[in-house]
Amino acid sequence: MQGVAGLYFKYDMSALRVLVRQDRDSIAQFIVRLSSIIAGIVVISGLLSKCMHLVGDACCKRRYEPLILNEANGKGSVTIS
Repeated sequence: MQGVAGLYFKYDMSALRVLVRQDRDSIAQFIVRLSSIIAGIVVISGLLSKCMHLVGDACCKRRYEPLILNEANGKGSVTIS
């Protein structure tokens, strides 16, 4: 084949057939998928909350102070010093 150099495409212009079906999942599958989405949201929000607390503690340099049992009144109440 001698001729003009190039990239050539051959298109097939036949008609396409599109078949549309609508299937429904059972109620059990719906509940399982819904509960997994809700559980994922709870887990991600817990992780984000923990990360925000760690960042806030690191930025503000807050340290947790030790708890001291106050046995002076005999009830064993907890006070933070």
